[in-house]
Amino acid sequence: IRTRAPHVRFLRIGSRMVVQMPTRVTPELCAVLEKHRVQMINIHINHPKEITPLLRRRVKLLQKAGIMMGLQTVCLKGVNDSVEVMRELFMQSIEMGVRPYYVYSTDMVEGAHHFIVPHRRMLELYEGLRGWISGPAVPTFIVDGLGGLGKLPIIPSYVREEALPDGSGTTVKCRNYAGKTVEMPGLGQDFSLPSVSN
Repeated sequence: IRTRAPHVRFLRIGSRMVVQMPTRVTPELCAVLEKHRVQMINIHINHPKEITPLLRRRVKLLQKAGIMMGLQTVCLKGVNDSVEVMRELFMQSIEMGVRPYYVYSTDMVEGAHHFIVPHRRMLELYEGLRGWISGPAVPTFIVDGLGGLGKLPIIPSYVREEALPDGSGTTVKCRNYAGKTVEMPGLGQDFSLPSVSN
């Protein structure tokens, strides 16, 4: 890969192999990955019950080979579409040194419609994570954009800009994870900073 595509500066692999066939992760495989300078593996785990003692040991082998580990999951109705399950999945993941990376919405493919979680529910799940578990354990929720638009984030808005009553500008209201709002006067203004010369 490196010789055929020298412009590739960061080599990342996404796979469920570590979950479905953890015994395939051997010192020999790790040596091959290290030789080819694979920098990151995103493992696909959809439920905390998939995190077994064997999986943990095999993740450690990959980490000892210098490979960063990330987690991707698909939000699946009836499987992991609860705040409790997501919190447990992401905390177990971060505790073993695997950084939660993406939560995908279910693709609109034939035979998967019964797993689709509405985007409003995905927003609720995100809100149930941010501020309630460790920040690095909160992944980005995304939808694969149809028509080649790429990955589009599904995130709530925590900032609202409003006009000041006297018309002199705007103020910004920010909401925290617990739903409390604070007004941040001045954030809605454009300020010119003085130039700095040496």
